[in-house]
Amino acid sequence: MSTADELERLAGLKAQGHLTEAEFVAEKRKILDRPEAVTSPGEVGSRQKPGMGAGLKFILWIVGLAAGGFVALLIFGFILQQDPEVRQKGRDRDAIAECWKQQERKSFDPATQRFIAGACESMEAKFRQRYSAEP
Repeated sequence: MSTADELERLAGLKAQGHLTEAEFVAEKRKILDRPEAVTSPGEVGSRQKPGMGAGLKFILWIVGLAAGGFVALLIFGFILQQDPEVRQKGRDRDAIAECWKQQERKSFDPATQRFIAGACESMEAKFRQRYSAEP
């Protein structure tokens, strides 16, 4: 029996005097609160309960996973940034990059550029020796 049929039966019992108004309201509430009372939109007396489709749940799950991964990477980066050796390694890399940038300046004569290039190469060698990595 559909929800609409049950509600019609209740209304008939009330009209015949077999149910009081309070009994009618209580029975109607029981019928409408049942999960199977959710019916198609065209059915009389239907009541759609809110819910999410499988596609929306999947999309929300993917977005949540991506957001969680992003937060994890931020935390990992913050922890690494606090390590003094990692911070020094970054400063050394920046100093080498600045050295090569200065060496490329056109205002220096070739002898000065060679001198600066030698200093930059020396900085790179010390970096490789200290960190066992390329600058």
